[in-house]
Amino acid sequence: MKKELTPPTFEVLTFLPKNFFNKEINEKFIKLVMKSVLGDGIWQKGNPELKEPDYIFNNIPLEFTLASDKCKKNNKNNFINKLRTITYTTNNSEDDLICYIKEQIEEKSKKQYSLSNVHLCVLCLIEQFDWVSDQYGSYTHFITDYKRELFFKDIKSKYVDTKVFSNIFIIFPDLAANWWVWDILSDNKVSLQVTPYMIESRDYPYFIEKRLYVKLVNDGYLKDIFNIVNKQDN
Repeated sequence: MKKELTPPTFEVLTFLPKNFFNKEINEKFIKLVMKSVLGDGIWQKGNPELKEPDYIFNNIPLEFTLASDKCKKNNKNNFINKLRTITYTTNNSEDDLICYIKEQIEEKSKKQYSLSNVHLCVLCLIEQFDWVSDQYGSYTHFITDYKRELFFKDIKSKYVDTKVFSNIFIIFPDLAANWWVWDILSDNKVSLQVTPYMIESRDYPYFIEKRLYVKLVNDGYLKDIFNIVNKQDN
């Protein structure tokens, strides 16, 4: 009898900087990631009293948001609050993330802006290695990526093609301390690597597979921020 194939499992280490859920803190990080797409330029803070989006970059209006469900922020079942209290668990992180992205885009689509041409940037705090596994040489990426592909086509059709937003950028982490920006309009993606220096500074969020983290520490590229290497057999 043939053995049934099971997908590999990974233990993921997650780090979010102090006060990361404060809007000013996470917006600073979103701006850093978006530089990999937009390049250098002049950032101006939008004026909410004039119904402007969060930022204007080189005359491009940008609205920033965190992917989460519709529960109010003080609701204990809200995804963001579960992250705060380290109580988030799931049987299917991809389904969760798609749900949170969809609900947040829909929520932002109801907002009235005084400027046209608004670009929406959605920061996701659930790793999705499967969405970019082709970049790591995966032979099964075309099988695992179908749900993401259909979802992105759907939000492009519903929100970008109809000019609700000029574009939508989905920002998400993988297992190798990379952050990816997926341009929904062009269907292109770019990445930003969180370096060992950035990790040791404790100023940047990241997700990293435990075995990769241990190897980086043992090879001398990274200090043991999580204090786990000396607690396990190498």
